[in-house]
Amino acid sequence: MSSQRPRQISPRQAQDLRDAMNGFINRQDPDYLMTDLDWQNLMRQAHAWPRRNLGSRLVNEYIGDIGEMDFTERFDLVNQIRARMLECEPVKGNPTMTRALGRKQVWAHLMVASMPNLRDFASLVLGMEDHYLKIFVSSLVVSFNQMDQLVWLFMGPHKDWEKVKTNLTARSNAARVAVDVRDNKNEDDDIFCSVTGKPRGHRCHIVPFWTLNRPQSGDPIIAAMAVYGGERMERLREKLTDKETNIVDTSRNMITLSRELHSYWDEGFFAFEPIRLLYEEDREATVVTKGDAKEESGVPGPSTVSMPSQSSQPSQSSQSSKPGEKRPNQSSPVTPSKKAKGKGKEVSRSGDIEHMEEAGEHTNDADELDRVPIGIRLCLHWLMRTTGITLDTVPKNMEELRAKMRPWDTHFIVHHADGRPIDDGFIIDIFDKDDAKAPDFDIVSLQWDVFRMHALSARADPAIYAPDYDYDDDGDLIVEVSPEKVLALQRYEAREAREAQEAQEAMHAQQAQESRTFR
Repeated sequence: MSSQRPRQISPRQAQDLRDAMNGFINRQDPDYLMTDLDWQNLMRQAHAWPRRNLGSRLVNEYIGDIGEMDFTERFDLVNQIRARMLECEPVKGNPTMTRALGRKQVWAHLMVASMPNLRDFASLVLGMEDHYLKIFVSSLVVSFNQMDQLVWLFMGPHKDWEKVKTNLTARSNAARVAVDVRDNKNEDDDIFCSVTGKPRGHRCHIVPFWTLNRPQSGDPIIAAMAVYGGERMERLREKLTDKETNIVDTSRNMITLSRELHSYWDEGFFAFEPIRLLYEEDREATVVTKGDAKEESGVPGPSTVSMPSQSSQPSQSSQSSKPGEKRPNQSSPVTPSKKAKGKGKEVSRSGDIEHMEEAGEHTNDADELDRVPIGIRLCLHWLMRTTGITLDTVPKNMEELRAKMRPWDTHFIVHHADGRPIDDGFIIDIFDKDDAKAPDFDIVSLQWDVFRMHALSARADPAIYAPDYDYDDDGDLIVEVSPEKVLALQRYEAREAREAQEAQEAMHAQQAQESRTFR
């Protein structure tokens, strides 16, 4: 695959485009006039601002925070953190600990952390005295292993979980099946994919709700606090694993996808990047009304894809990751609804709005404090996986990372309404409805981090991250490695060895070619 950036258009091409657009807008023939749908599509593309190439998945880059274009600091901090951990006395000379902290999964966790959190973690590790670092690094071995289980929580096997005696949920399997029927009414044309507009969509849980039946599901979330941020992960613990406050089985933890996109999402081929919350003025700016959408594009109102406003574009102050510059972090600007204690209904918590100065929110405006979010803006990114990364070949800069990206088949999803491909950087707006809330910002943000980490660490079978325990039908703990995990680990190790060998052969071939060139 090519790692080159797409060729930029020339001034002549820019002028040709302006002329063509003017001609398009000024058409007089009623059969060829610009329609609302034309305007919607063009405006969406004009405001898409992806830092990747919108026209191809071969050069998409999903690293970094919103607006981060210079990754020098990110790589420098990750390299320094890894070097400090691997050179620490308890690790240096200990092959087991070296393998544990030198794994590409550890590197991937650090690479997807927000810059504020990465800076904080680097300051902690690099500034810690040797005596305390020995203890801290030993605990990190356990923490990073538990963080890996986040992949399994999001992407683990789909099963019927009848274990109801774990004291976390009293929900029977019959009730679970009933909710599945409610959420996946595949014969009902009224359920439309949020991305493609295709009917008969699936209401997909972002975090599978079988995690509620596992008391230790919160352990990976707690383990991630040091790297992903303590306040953020505490909010997620309450939303995903707390018996009283979880919103796992509500619309806040769901998104509607077509059957095709659902299967790709289960494989981790793409993820949703949460851009920002939406407010009433964003709904008013929606180009296609419910009636127009039904008549012209076939897409009804519930998850209508709308034209992004200019406020979704990165500000000029967040175009690099240089020290001292303010940039968006992954703290949610809102604490979404929680499930009412003892009830299955959602209760709006409009008073618990957090305004983060670092994320560009205003904290001194009374009107801002009174605003209630009514939706979320998401950006779809296709996630190419890495290949051939070993302890000694972890990428140390963006060029090395691009060289480790593995090409994939050029299959793509087509928009149901107008046939355009769903490409990297595709933006969708999802608004609240009377019977359902938009996805929760924090939960989507965690999905974004976990799916990226999974792709950066070669997208192995999620079964390799399953915990070494299970529960029997009575809810009792069984401490043993499942046969599925053993088989997945064997396949993973074989694939890793094969890809490492392929990478080494490719490097030798390139060196031989360069040697012949210089002769």
